[in-house]
Amino acid sequence: MFFTKKFIMILYMIAGLFMFGLLGGCGAKNIPSLEAAIEQNRENSIIGSAAVSQTGETEETTFEYVSEVYVYVCGAVHNPGVYLLARESRIVAAVEAAGGFLENAAREAVNLAAPITDGMQIVIPDQEQFSSTKAYEQKMQEGKVNLNTAHIQELCALSGIGEAKAEAILAYRDEIGGFSSIEQLKNVAGIGDSLFERIKSSIYIE
Repeated sequence: MFFTKKFIMILYMIAGLFMFGLLGGCGAKNIPSLEAAIEQNRENSIIGSAAVSQTGETEETTFEYVSEVYVYVCGAVHNPGVYLLARESRIVAAVEAAGGFLENAAREAVNLAAPITDGMQIVIPDQEQFSSTKAYEQKMQEGKVNLNTAHIQELCALSGIGEAKAEAILAYRDEIGGFSSIEQLKNVAGIGDSLFERIKSSIYIE
């Protein structure tokens, strides 16, 4: 019996040493793996930084490349054409490059302080063009309809004008080649004095 107990204790000791060796071996294997992971992570970080740095250099190079831009200046200037200007230039520089304003130029029609962009077209209207544009914009804001350019939907928006009357207006406009006065609208079938008085403040010709 004594020999059996002693033998069992020896077996326990051998088993314990064996388990300790296994754990120690695992620990020894894990430590290099952890260090390798840390080193790999550090290398990845360096690669990432290099990529960011490279991207920054590319952007900077691109910015330097687009240091000049082309703009097309036309309209009421002395020398209309395409001009190469510094990227940071304003519209006033483009007008100066084109020889400046003509005497009848509508200078107030253009924001001279606005920055230019590559491929930009800068149109300088004359006073007559600017006045016509302003009048048109004002009438559009007031909801007025141009009898000579209106399509069927615009005409139908007028009080008392349905699709049938709108088509009759378009047919009459084509027949006479355009209205010369808004009173001519009364020549269209179905539009009498009463209807004309109702809509005359909402129509115009041009």
